Amino acid sequence: MLKYLNDNTWGYVQNDDIIVQAKYWFYPELPTGHSLYKVGLIGDFQCSEEATLEQSFLVFNQLETELKKLGVIKIIGPINGSTWQNYRLTTYYGNEKPFLLEPYTPQYFIKHWNHFGFKPEHNYSSYKMDITQWSDERINKLHSKFSELTFKRLSEKDLNAIFDLSIKSFVKNPYYIDIDKEAYLNKYGKMMALLQPNISLVIYDKNELVGYLFAILNPSSNPQERPDSVILKTIAISDNRKYAGLGTYLLSKLVEEITKINVKYIIHALMYDNNPVQNIIKDCSVKMRGYTLFQKEI
Repeated sequence: MLKYLNDNTWGYVQNDDIIVQAKYWFYPELPTGHSLYKVGLIGDFQCSEEATLEQSFLVFNQLETELKKLGVIKIIGPINGSTWQNYRLTTYYGNEKPFLLEPYTPQYFIKHWNHFGFKPEHNYSSYKMDITQWSDERINKLHSKFSELTFKRLSEKDLNAIFDLSIKSFVKNPYYIDIDKEAYLNKYGKMMALLQPNISLVIYDKNELVGYLFAILNPSSNPQERPDSVILKTIAISDNRKYAGLGTYLLSKLVEEITKINVKYIIHALMYDNNPVQNIIKDCSVKMRGYTLFQKEI
């Protein structure tokens, strides 16, 4: 039976087990022109492999009904409240095992979203780059261009400045909304423990943070084997034109760092498919995974 669970979450319950569940969000305070104006979100989607399409349809339909009451004209998902949290479905699986912190969803989820009428809106990919095959003829010029900047290891004391730069860098992304600074610092402060070894970098122009690169070692699935890859989660650069090319230069610095620890691959994680970085790495990379954000007009 269809049942309200809690906190805008509905589920289909069978023999006291929740077979399917999902939650909705809506931000009515957002102004006209914002990408989330009159747009509802559905996320926290959980579904057993035995669940039928009819059962998931009932849950989705109830969430759509609730969002319509609020004036929503379009639904996107899966998004767990905002793009600061996990979002997208895995829609291309490849042969590689999931990497650390990857939002990897089961293949059978896709049919449930398709059955209710959701259509792909934005696509994303993760690529595995062989650093021995990567080069860029601009690196020497970029080295001279950025010689007066200060490059150092990311530390917890940089997080306040990273927050400010992230807000400026991500504000144009589809469906972006602000995150509370305390929540951000708590979320990313906890991730500092993953920086072993610390291969993440920050770049300052005098006292101003103008870029950062967040990368973590990807553990091997076999504890007896050394990791052979790192996960490049985020590069953010100031939008000042004087720093054009700094992202590519940061990538070269990361290649230098991981060469020292005998790591051969960089996983470029969860990139938007129109990201120009894909042109920089296309000749030495293999697509590992694909992800999709879905939408439905109502």
